[in-house]
Order: sequence, then C-alpha cells, then structure tokens
Amino acid sequence: MTEELRQLHRLQQVDSRIFEAAAALAALEDGSGLARELAEVEAELTRLEQALRETESAQRDKELKLGSTEAKRRQNWNRAYGGTVSNPKELEGLQMEIEALDRQKDKLEEEIILLLEALDEQNAALAQQRARAQELGARRQEVEARFASETRRLTAKLGSLRTQRAEMVPAIGERTLQRYEAMLKKAGNLAVVEVVDGVCLGCNTAVPTIKVKQLKATGEAILCDNCKRFLYLDTED
Repeated sequence: MTEELRQLHRLQQVDSRIFEAAAALAALEDGSGLARELAEVEAELTRLEQALRETESAQRDKELKLGSTEAKRRQNWNRAYGGTVSNPKELEGLQMEIEALDRQKDKLEEEIILLLEALDEQNAALAQQRARAQELGARRQEVEARFASETRRLTAKLGSLRTQRAEMVPAIGERTLQRYEAMLKKAGNLAVVEVVDGVCLGCNTAVPTIKVKQLKATGEAILCDNCKRFLYLDTED
C-alpha cells in the first residue's frame, strides 16, 4: 500500500471526527427554546397577577358596599322600630327601604362569595404558574451552563483536529486531495472506505476480486464501481 493512500485513510478518520464534533456542536441546545417558553409563562404569570389584583379590588369594593348597606339598614331599622317614627306612611316607607336593603345585602353577599371562590382559583393558578416559571428558570440555567461547557470542549476538540488535519494534508498529492474533498461533499462526508471480506463498507456491495487483488498488490488509489469512493484495504495484518 502506498503511503499516500495510507495517509488519505488517516485523513478520512480525522475528517470523520471533525464532522462528528461539528455536528455535535451544531446540535447543542443553547436554552433559547426554554427562554421563549419561560417568557410566555412569565407573561401569563403577569396576566394572572393583574387579574388577581382586579378581583381583590372588586372584593374590597363589594365589602365596602356591604358595610355601607348594613349600616344604612341598621339606621333605618332603629328609626322604624326604635320608637322615633309614629307616622304610618313614614314607617311603611322605612320598612320598604329595609326590604330593598335586605335584597341588596343578599346580592352583595352572593357576589362576595363568588369573588372569594374566584380568588381561591386565581391563587391556585398563580401558585402553579410560579412553580412552572421557577422550574423553567432552573432548567434554562442548567441547559445554558451545559451549552457553554460543551461549546468550549467541542470547540477545543475541533481546533485540535483541524490542526492535525492541516499537518496531514501535505503528505497527500494535490490531485488526489482534490478528488477526495470533492467526494466528501458528494458522499455524506465519507470518501475513503475500507474493504472487508471483499465488501465495500461505504455501500455494502461486493468489490470485484480483481480489484481486491489490485489493492493488495499495488495499494494504489482505486474507486468503488458502485459508490465511487476510494477503497482502502488494511494489509498491515
């Protein structure tokens, strides 16, 4: 086997590791998806907090109206039945006003009950949303820390591999290197493949016996008839 073909095979091994590391780097999750999800959760949290404040405000208003209604009812009750009013018409008017105030009081109490129930639901939803925001925030920090760590590791690995590649390239003829790099682009980043038991591992098809013998005898660069990749036969054993 020629030294050029041996170097070409080694270059392919280095290039495969480069492609693998580059793919791993590109596939790293940077936390941007979690950041968008967290922003949506926080926006909903803000909406829920505003809704809670509005419900609390409505409840306070109803409580104030109820207090005012009850005070006015007591005042009319004292006037009507405290012996200060003797005029039948005036007494009848007070009684009618007391009845109206009773109806208003009942309505306000029902509305307050509904608001209290709504507050319970809103507080539960807020607690759930806050827990969700906290969980997403923690996950985002973990992902971003892992992304930074893996980015540094893979970037350093790529730098080392590319330096190694640059040192190997001069040992390969310019024409062979051009054919190899053109094949890399066309053949899924795999331009040099081994022949094992008479089979091309690039396309899993049988290599003609005459080509296998030629590889053993000369070690020259030979292409697979099917996938057109460089064939490599390990003859060191």
